[in-house]
Amino acid sequence: MSDDPMTVEITERFYVRSVLYRGHLPAVVIGDGTDEFVLFAGARRYDAQLGKEFAWNLVAAAVGFAGMCNRLLTAVSSCWPTDDYEAGSGTE
Repeated sequence: MSDDPMTVEITERFYVRSVLYRGHLPAVVIGDGTDEFVLFAGARRYDAQLGKEFAWNLVAAAVGFAGMCNRLLTAVSSCWPTDDYEAGSGTE
């Protein structure tokens, strides 16, 4: 395993949804408009328990992530880079 984690910056093309994978397995799909990453629970009862525990941990991490983003959004404006689109100085 590599020492450096895989990193992907979130863009407006990202999405996440819950689906039934292969018609019956609970899954979460994360996509970036080009590729999709599927996390699914296996068919056994134990697999469903692992999936449920992972999902609750994912929810907790997502809430923490949202909180960190919110702190950035409410931070002093000098914290933002000069190319911030919302500030009207971006090129997008």
